[in-house]
Amino acid sequence: MFLQILITHLFILSFILPLSSNPYIPKYNITDCDNFESTYINGSPYHVNLKRLVSSLLNSTLSTGYSTDTQASTDGSNEVFGLAMCRGDQQLPQKNCIPCLKYAFKESDKVCPTMKNAGVLLDHCFLRYSNENFFGIETGVSKYNHNDSEILKDRENFINIRKELFEKLLDEATDGLMSPKFFATGGEAVTYDLYVFGLLQCTRDLSEEKCRHCLKLVVHNIPLFGKYYVGLMYLGGSCFGIYQNRLFYNGTMPPPFSPLSPKDYKDDGIKIVGIEHLSLKFVDLDKATDQFSEENIIGEGGFGKVYKGILNNNKIAIKKMSGNDSIQATEQLKQEVTLLAGLQHVNLVRLIGYCIQENEKLLVYEYMVNGSLETYLEPKDGKSVLNWTLRLHIIEGIVKGIKYLHEDSRLKIFHRDLKPENILLDQDMNPKIADFGISKASQVNQTQGFITTGVIGTRGYMAPEYRYFGQFTLKSDIYSLGVMLFEILTSIRWSRRNHTPQIQNLRSHILACWKDATLDDKLAKIECETYTRDQELTLKNILQIAMACIETNPDLRPDISNVRDFIKFSNNSSFKMSHMSTISEISSEFEGKVDELNYLASLTMENTKPLKD
Repeated sequence: MFLQILITHLFILSFILPLSSNPYIPKYNITDCDNFESTYINGSPYHVNLKRLVSSLLNSTLSTGYSTDTQASTDGSNEVFGLAMCRGDQQLPQKNCIPCLKYAFKESDKVCPTMKNAGVLLDHCFLRYSNENFFGIETGVSKYNHNDSEILKDRENFINIRKELFEKLLDEATDGLMSPKFFATGGEAVTYDLYVFGLLQCTRDLSEEKCRHCLKLVVHNIPLFGKYYVGLMYLGGSCFGIYQNRLFYNGTMPPPFSPLSPKDYKDDGIKIVGIEHLSLKFVDLDKATDQFSEENIIGEGGFGKVYKGILNNNKIAIKKMSGNDSIQATEQLKQEVTLLAGLQHVNLVRLIGYCIQENEKLLVYEYMVNGSLETYLEPKDGKSVLNWTLRLHIIEGIVKGIKYLHEDSRLKIFHRDLKPENILLDQDMNPKIADFGISKASQVNQTQGFITTGVIGTRGYMAPEYRYFGQFTLKSDIYSLGVMLFEILTSIRWSRRNHTPQIQNLRSHILACWKDATLDDKLAKIECETYTRDQELTLKNILQIAMACIETNPDLRPDISNVRDFIKFSNNSSFKMSHMSTISEISSEFEGKVDELNYLASLTMENTKPLKD
């Protein structure tokens, strides 16, 4: 219990416990004085001895982080036994622990006035005193205090990993190897954006056996009282436990979330935690593709090869990750499985399963009979197989898919490699966004994006801030979309001209190419077909919003909802185009380069440091 001092004596106590310049304010406060009846009288010999004890404990704890002491009258009566302890991670007690103890003594009068026995646990310290010798004895009662906020997602994973974490910390705190004695901390990643951090500690006067007994009770009760709360402090008398969903002790972050766990190795390969039901056997996939016959290859890239196959009488596509860089292949597989398993949308490719076995890393998707959009962008034999209805249908599906990733899914998803090769078409020519191997996820309220030192993707579709400075936000995906929109409507591969020595600003280049051009001059040539009046308005709107999408400054680009609304309901769109030129207005190549250089130069002077890749 904390020392209980009547308010009339606070002035006297202030000389013993001077206030720090920065007032200490605890987030958790547990006081144990409910089950004691012994009291003292202010000014009595016990009270005098208690004040001496306070001063002694503070002085000793300042140098060691832990102290015990006994004060008594000259005849040995009115004994007061006390213990003060800093939380084990407090390397500099004067920074948090001593202010914590001072706060505890100052506040004790409000909770346990004139009680001879008291104990208090705060964020950074623990104090107990009594008129009976409690050294080496488990004493006090169990109490807890929790944060009212709850974990809202991955709740079962959170409580399971929390349980495993505290079982591990129990062993570490009592194995006799930790310094300080009877103390352990640790953290685990639950998902890529959710962690649990824990701490266990006993008072050092206990034996190892009694410490373990005390902590076992704490570890047993944390799940009962912690439930789905984001944080809890539990006092077990002479020991305590704390957990939070953020790093609260002095230590390092645990390794980032990996769905692959050594315990998931089975005869049929590695199974990813939480997605075990999607694990497939290598022998079945090997048979489905005729031993990965060259005849079944339908795609190939830096990631590896894509094979078609038949599994359970259904057509499938299997991405066989390249073995040249096993670590990168594994990371890309984990990235795609982790993201796609939690995403469901008609315009995203559906993940059927995965396999990590026999030194192979395989991803299995629904088979897209019409291949990628890339094969339809350039006319074959002077003819185009995509009419205007199909082109608009594909654009609508792509926009819907990106909107789901950016705004409607549980997390914001930065795709980072939007391009026609990653837009697959099913038998009804419905577009589906694919290839999430280098994608990133973030909290819904994150707005800054991230910085990466390893720029990955396809140059012609990269936003300038990403290509040159590694800065990526949702607006970088919008830039990629803008390039695709131009290519879908014109059948010209503008991406091949972008970021070349001759063309540094794609928007200015397109405007220069279209000087005095009519709508017909700009659009793809589709033999024996023309667009309707309604389609003409939509096509004009798409070209105009696409021009906004490829603005050099990402702040001038629309978000995906603006794109959707401008294309479908241009008269009611909330996105204002007044900042940009219309399609018919021409900016010189020189002006475009100046604008781009001015913006890119400003990036080098920014001091903000968003989430690192």
